Amino acid sequence: MFQVFKVWRAAGKLRAANPETREQAAKDLGSLGGPSACEALKVALGDPEYSVRSAAGKSLKLLGWQASTAQDRIQLAIALADFGACRREGAEAVEPLLRLLKDRSDFQRSQAIETLAAIGDQGSLSRLIGALQDESASVREVAVPAVAKLAGIQAREPLKRLVSDVNSRVRAAAVTALGNIGGEDVRDSLVAALLDENLQVRQHAFSALRLTRDPRNVRPLVDALDTLTRTGLSREVESCLQLAEQVLLDMGPLAVEPLVEALQSAGDGGRWKAAEILGKLGDPRAVEPFVAALQDTYLLVRENAAKGIAKLADPRGVEPLVKALCDPNEQVRSSVAEALLQFGSRVPIECWERALHDSAWLVRMNAAKGLGESTDVRAVALLINALKDGDSTVRREVVRALGLLGVLRAIRNVPVFRSFRNVPWGSLQT
Repeated sequence: MFQVFKVWRAAGKLRAANPETREQAAKDLGSLGGPSACEALKVALGDPEYSVRSAAGKSLKLLGWQASTAQDRIQLAIALADFGACRREGAEAVEPLLRLLKDRSDFQRSQAIETLAAIGDQGSLSRLIGALQDESASVREVAVPAVAKLAGIQAREPLKRLVSDVNSRVRAAAVTALGNIGGEDVRDSLVAALLDENLQVRQHAFSALRLTRDPRNVRPLVDALDTLTRTGLSREVESCLQLAEQVLLDMGPLAVEPLVEALQSAGDGGRWKAAEILGKLGDPRAVEPFVAALQDTYLLVRENAAKGIAKLADPRGVEPLVKALCDPNEQVRSSVAEALLQFGSRVPIECWERALHDSAWLVRMNAAKGLGESTDVRAVALLINALKDGDSTVRREVVRALGLLGVLRAIRNVPVFRSFRNVPWGSLQT
């Protein structure tokens, strides 16, 4: 009799205003057991508080209670957060899951949305679209792919509004969904996301645009690269840069003309990246723009223009590169000297002669390489004089160049040359 009284008292507490009291009552009924406890706990599965429902579900499971109807099974599954069981119930679970969209628990609302999408019930679409305005960012984030799955192209408009959501994870989810849906009318939203304040959102925008090959996206991508180059270096920034570059490279020839335009008019970072990507594309249409870019005000543009000309190996680039060997920046001159190596005998020996006196050791080293491949008889005398260079790396390259010209063995034992200090005669054999 006393056991019956304790069950009755605990069951009464399931109607208390305090949810903690109701939760504890559900736990107590699981310990007390009996048919009356099970009946009370079954009613508690419909409690408005998730913690109470969860406690009731766990107690029923502990007592070995077996649901006799589909609705009882679904209520128990929801209480135990077993949404896989809800999916297996299919259409029977739709109405209970729709009611769950008003639950106080963010977790339960999110799980209801995912499960409704998995069931694929089109009748729930309007409610899921409503969930895009949920007060919880985590719920809105989950609702994005659910709506995209059920609505397809009809989801564009509500998802486009979320590209400006206050939460970056929601914005990222919306950008990804719009990229997967595709279509002309999502382009502006994806382009706007390229300049989002959050780097992860930008990454999603780059990835979404990678699915298209629209030349109109080139300039916005270059402008986004320009912005990124002015951001402090980090792993996320590097990832964004790589993604943006890959999007442009994937466009292939379609990207060349917009990149050329950007090379002439974008910001410093944009022009730099445009030159770099044009070099990787290796399209001959970039030769003349590269030549013009050798006069750019930004050193990284000039450097990458030189590299681009070298990759294309177009003879039209020789004379401009020779002139660029007078660039005021050592880094640029080094890249220019290396680029000239691609043109072999087309490079006048006077160019290499001047380069042997450059203040930058890399320029002098490349000059020695160029002379080592020269067919001009004056190259030997210039290289012999360069054996006195103050940099050991340059001297080593001079010895190698002399070896290539076939004169190293002839001069290495001449006393006047043996007297040169720090010449690595034995470093290379002829």
